[in-house]
Amino acid sequence: MKGPTHPESRWFFSGVALTTLGCIILFVITYRAATRARSFAALGESARQELAQVKIAPHATAAEEATWVASGFASGYLMAPVGPLPCRACLDRLPPGDRDAARQALDAMEAGGDGESAITTIAAINDSHPGNLLVADILATLLVRAERFPEADQVISKAFDSTSSDEQIIAAAKQTYSRLDLDDVQFSTIIHLHHALGIARLSQAGSEPPWKALKNVIGSVRELSRKRLLGTTKGQATASKLLIAAPGCPRGTSSLSSYDLYNNLIVGYVRRPDYKDTDASRRHEFLRPSKTYPGAVNQLLAAQVDRAKSNGWKNESNLWALSNAEQVLDWRRPDDARLNVNIVQLLDWWKNDERCNGICTPELLARLQTVEDDLIAAAVRRHNVTADQQREFASAVTRLLAESHTDRAALANDIATIRGWLPADQAHAADDLLNAERTRAALPQFIVDPQPGTELPVEKLGHRADRWYAAALSDFTAAAATWASGRSAAEKRQVIVASRQLLGATTAPPELAELEAQLPWTQRMAVRLTASKTWWAVVGLLFAAAVWFLVVWILLQIREWRTLHTSFYNAELTFQRRTGEQPPR
Repeated sequence: MKGPTHPESRWFFSGVALTTLGCIILFVITYRAATRARSFAALGESARQELAQVKIAPHATAAEEATWVASGFASGYLMAPVGPLPCRACLDRLPPGDRDAARQALDAMEAGGDGESAITTIAAINDSHPGNLLVADILATLLVRAERFPEADQVISKAFDSTSSDEQIIAAAKQTYSRLDLDDVQFSTIIHLHHALGIARLSQAGSEPPWKALKNVIGSVRELSRKRLLGTTKGQATASKLLIAAPGCPRGTSSLSSYDLYNNLIVGYVRRPDYKDTDASRRHEFLRPSKTYPGAVNQLLAAQVDRAKSNGWKNESNLWALSNAEQVLDWRRPDDARLNVNIVQLLDWWKNDERCNGICTPELLARLQTVEDDLIAAAVRRHNVTADQQREFASAVTRLLAESHTDRAALANDIATIRGWLPADQAHAADDLLNAERTRAALPQFIVDPQPGTELPVEKLGHRADRWYAAALSDFTAAAATWASGRSAAEKRQVIVASRQLLGATTAPPELAELEAQLPWTQRMAVRLTASKTWWAVVGLLFAAAVWFLVVWILLQIREWRTLHTSFYNAELTFQRRTGEQPPR
């Protein structure tokens, strides 16, 4: 039978249990109070309001987001399509001897559309009138659209061999004081023919190089583009753009653009890396007037030209492409999505460590990034590409968006349109990029608010959420360190401690490390220690343990004192009476 209970056991063990529970609560309160007092939420009201509005530059998050599109989003350089077909209004402006053949070709074109019958009929007309450039333009355009590139090449080459008028007009167009008009039927025909010839030669392996045809059309409109700049300002984004309508057609959206010409010349240089030229041509092409404030691309070009001179003109083809891209950007930012994407890809190629080592300083890279962000945003807004290029364009833009610092939230509607051009297994990447942008924008307010009213939408990133959030914290602390660099010493120290606490064991971004380096080494050690959550967990645990031992020791002393003043005979008698047991006699 169970004997009598020690009279002090009930209250003593209950007291120890309550003490243990109280010390656990004390540990939690101590830990939370210590860490919260050193978090961003502990900053002053004005400081928190400013930090809540800080814009996070996506450095670590951009690197993380780039992994989302590292596979399946590769794309090449996008080529501008062949120009539109001539209109019947051109007939009255042709030489009398060319009108009948041109009329027959236009009749066949309108009767047969882009079909085989039209090509067959117009080919017969072209054979009978080899020097009629308008007939050759109609036939070559139809052949290029049918992807019969070798035949288009032969048609155009034969037409140019049959007349010298094209050479005369091209030479006249390149003169500074040329009076040529883009609406001139012969001039327009020659530009469209050379453009089609460039496409035909770009699209077939082993053909003659496309450079002559592509450079001819650029040379023909370059002076006209410069003239158009007179009296304009930098705010007029398309002032250097020329619309080159097909012969006899009104200028409009279906016109060939000077941006199309530049685009395909850049593509030609990139796709045919065997291009070499003479020293005289190089001096003429790469010479730029000195500028007080050179643009980032101008600075990159000048440095790469100097390097190329000393290494035997390595990568010369891409250097010519960069020169043409710089010229376009020096005039105005293009409003052509295809050209913008190609220029960004070209700049990325030149920014590679192998090619830019010793040239691309952090300051230059930052300026080039700004240029690329502007071009990507313009490309997304315009997305003016042909239907057959939409998927490739969407793939390229999605990849470039992930690698850029562009504000995607401002482009949400356009991104949604481009998302529809992606295959189903890639469309989710566009959704994730938009969700990441929204989360990044909400992150500062969420961190500095002592009692955030809403949850961060990071969960929408699914399995990518944890890695992205860690990168986002790094970007936020970098932005906070930049902000704190102009604040008081006390606020600098608060930001350093709060940032270190937020990052935990994660490596600090360079901006935070630079701010921390301004402190004496003793303070740096103190900051590292007081910013560590592990440190405060240990402190809280030791404090709670000390309180527990003290209270338990007091309980033990009370128990001993009460034990000394308790009669065990009375305790036994009480137990016997309660159980009915008879005391021994």
